[in-house]
Amino acid sequence: MLKKIVKIITSVIVVLIIGLFLFLEFHRPSLSEYHGKIQSKLYLGESENQPLIVGFGGGE
Repeated sequence: MLKKIVKIITSVIVVLIIGLFLFLEFHRPSLSEYHGKIQSKLYLGESENQPLIVGFGGGE
């Protein structure tokens, strides 16, 4: 009886490992529509001489 239980548990573990491998191999998370593109915004004021401020982000 013990050998049968060990065989069943081993089979379940093997199936779980194979399922995990398949999930990790074929799962691709979705990317945002802006992935790989530069996002920019331009704000214009009323005066003739305006300072230029440039900000760089990353790692979000």
